[in-house]
Amino acid sequence: MRLGTIVKIRDEWRDPNETENTLYVVKENNGDRSVIELKDCDLPLKPTETVQDYMIEEA
Repeated sequence: MRLGTIVKIRDEWRDPNETENTLYVVKENNGDRSVIELKDCDLPLKPTETVQDYMIEEA
């Protein structure tokens, strides 16, 4: 995934408290994994996750 790409977590990898409308922005790509940040979040430190690229798809 390229930096700045808006993505969502695929259905099979999504947490139960997340919806399909939860969007993330790719902040870093390390080959087969990406660091994603929650989009449209007003917190000073936005939540991030490191995921395998096969776990996400473009929104």
